[in-house]
Amino acid sequence: MLEIAKDYAAVRERELHVLRGLTPEQWEHRFDHPTIWGEVSMQWWPERLCQHTAEHLGSLWLLRQLTAVEPRRLAEAASRL
Repeated sequence: MLEIAKDYAAVRERELHVLRGLTPEQWEHRFDHPTIWGEVSMQWWPERLCQHTAEHLGSLWLLRQLTAVEPRRLAEAASRL
């Protein structure tokens, strides 16, 4: 897990290096994102990246919380759903 976190941090640092070098005009550049997002600005990209990262961190936090719960209790809770 520590190696994954180190790799993730390295990728984010490389992205920050690129983003810090953008001009104001480049930040306003618009492009068509090839998924559900459609046309977005370059400024949208790091905002979405932060949101997406927060979603993953929330999932990891939840997983960590659930691993501290006895399997029997998880099974009981799941059976109530």
